[in-house]
Amino acid sequence: MEKNCEEYYEFMESLFLNEKKISNELKSKIHWFKAFEEYIKNNNINIYSKALKHTNKLEKNCYFTDEEIKKLELNL
Repeated sequence: MEKNCEEYYEFMESLFLNEKKISNELKSKIHWFKAFEEYIKNNNINIYSKALKHTNKLEKNCYFTDEEIKKLELNL
């Protein structure tokens, strides 16, 4: 029984450390994306506006491009 508790503790500890590592990696990516977005906004609003319109259009179409939507419509 004691051996099982020790294995369980080690397993939980490894899960926690892996979660912490992943969280730190995600935090750094989020920070980088925010910094990049601010750079684009400040230095070239046209690129940011075009990218935002394109992203919104893709989200509206469930991330299908216009060409993919046309192919799907032709197959129906």
